[in-house]
Amino acid sequence: MKKLIHEIHRRSLWQVLSIYLIGGWVALQAVDILQATLRLPEWTPSFALVLLVIGLPIVLATAFVQQGVGTEGPFAEPQAETAGGAPKSPGRFLTWRNATLVGVAAALLWGGVALGWFLFGRDATGGAPERDLRSVAVLPFASRSQEGDATVFADGVHDDLLTQLAKIPNLKVISRTSVLRYRGTEEPIHAIADELGVATVLEGSVDRVGDRVRVNVQLIDAQTDDHLWADSYDEELTAANIFAIRTDLARKVAGALRATLTPEVEARIESQPTDDLEAYTLYLRGRQFWNQRSQEGLETAEGYFRRAIERDSAYALAWAAMADTYALLSGYGYMPPDQALPKATAAADRALKLDPLLGEAHAARGLIALHESELELAEEQIRRAIELNPSYASAHHWYCIVLRARGRAHDALREIRRASELDPLSPIISETLAQQLWFVYQFGAALAHYESTIELDPGFAVAHRGRAQVLASLGLFAAAMEAAQRASELDPVSYADWLPARVLFLARDYEAAAVTLAAAGELDPWWSHQLLREIFVQQGRFTEALEEHRTWVDLDPDPGGVDSDPGGDPFRIVTLAHIYASAGDRDRALKLLDQALKLEDDPRWRTSLGWIAAVYGVLGNYDEAFQWLDRAFNVTSRSLINLKVHPRYDALRSDPRFQELLRKMGLE
Repeated sequence: MKKLIHEIHRRSLWQVLSIYLIGGWVALQAVDILQATLRLPEWTPSFALVLLVIGLPIVLATAFVQQGVGTEGPFAEPQAETAGGAPKSPGRFLTWRNATLVGVAAALLWGGVALGWFLFGRDATGGAPERDLRSVAVLPFASRSQEGDATVFADGVHDDLLTQLAKIPNLKVISRTSVLRYRGTEEPIHAIADELGVATVLEGSVDRVGDRVRVNVQLIDAQTDDHLWADSYDEELTAANIFAIRTDLARKVAGALRATLTPEVEARIESQPTDDLEAYTLYLRGRQFWNQRSQEGLETAEGYFRRAIERDSAYALAWAAMADTYALLSGYGYMPPDQALPKATAAADRALKLDPLLGEAHAARGLIALHESELELAEEQIRRAIELNPSYASAHHWYCIVLRARGRAHDALREIRRASELDPLSPIISETLAQQLWFVYQFGAALAHYESTIELDPGFAVAHRGRAQVLASLGLFAAAMEAAQRASELDPVSYADWLPARVLFLARDYEAAAVTLAAAGELDPWWSHQLLREIFVQQGRFTEALEEHRTWVDLDPDPGGVDSDPGGDPFRIVTLAHIYASAGDRDRALKLLDQALKLEDDPRWRTSLGWIAAVYGVLGNYDEAFQWLDRAFNVTSRSLINLKVHPRYDALRSDPRFQELLRKMGLE
């Protein structure tokens, strides 16, 4: 043993081991990088590690023998002597011979990786690395039936299948809004997949013929145009058979796409929501109208959902749809909140009692809580909906709005990006993404995204409004006015002349803004009185500004009041402080600021930060003003989105710190 240890030292095997371990670690890092870059199979790093482990004893044994060439006996090796008779040192390991040895070992390692990739990592058709197929667009089902409601029935089965697939984790399922654009299309499958950002496409037909239902489907690899799986069904038309077909389709699609189905998910997919075929048909028709999002469509949908519930009072999905309907009627202003939201809450609670694992019911409850400013409950419910239904685009959309309201601007951006991935052709989701980009000071990206939203739907007034506001914040007032007028033409009730007046105000044409606003009447009084207050402040008409402020507050009274003990809305308090500061009432303005500063826990606090800075600016307290501007910038406060053009910041513009802040925001 002593002789062996001596030989290990003499033959420099510790050097061999050290070099091999360091080289192996470098090789594994390279494999890890190449796996991501070249989309190598997931087993590639493990395979490389196995080769390194196998290679270690081979390299050590070879080095042992190579260093002992010319020896006599198992371990003896005569040592040459120097001229003085002293033995020479055994020599270095890093000779050309041993360098060649390490090179051969490395070549064997990489050759093994390459061979394994060639034998196991290529797909069966093209020799490229294995692709992740776990993303699918389910195109609208065709129907050859001549029955009157055949298309509605096919669309309903399509919508139902999308709902089931969306429950499967690790599967990206494009939402109905986006795939509907491809009904009857002759566009190539690969082009559709590229537009929607998926690897696979499911297409098929559903025919309701008398008392039978016939379904034919095929799953296609968009890159190769190969059929991954196809199936057909011809069954008696019953609720049980419809849900059995839907469940089998979802399971087989998941299997073909190698998506994991946990027992919990499989149980949810296999659940039968109703035994009543007529109730199911009524629900499908209701969803057809609900998806229109118009007042008439939502009101018609409510009638169908109500009839479905009358036939089956335990139909949880119909109750959830009823909750969705009332929540949207309130959200879009089609029904007063005090009438719509209690009905929405009752319907959502009923759905959750019937099925606590129904993602749509949790999402509806979260949306209702959002409208009621119960932000913690809203986040809790919508997060649960996403857990149960990961591909539910509307849940991610609503979660963005909740996170925005809670001041988590960049988390909100992440959620709306996810919603956009799941529903890339939805105008409302695209518009919300553009708006969120604006709110995090990505002005150029916001403008570009508003323009792409308008390309999706040229008649979408909300997108024209948002584009006008971003253009105005950049100081492009002529283009902003054009966009504002277009928004008013498309939706005169919602926008009327308020939006053009806002553009004129930011362009500092206060007289024209007041005249334009007066022409709008009381179509949008909350915004109108707020804007008129700002116009009067800039014109020095402070008494009238105070009157407009009180009228604005009275439209939505707050229990804590405005100029009372803390407990009110900080935004109202600081905007009132701005009026007094502009009027020269320093003491009153500072008193109100002190009152507002005690309300930092209020969710509306972030919208007040820029206004606090503006008040300090008017009062001449510039250091305090820039401290608050920096704070607003760091927390991504929406009060800064008009920093470049808004008159309330005029007192600060000559300070170099103002230009530096514009530069940091990309607005210099």
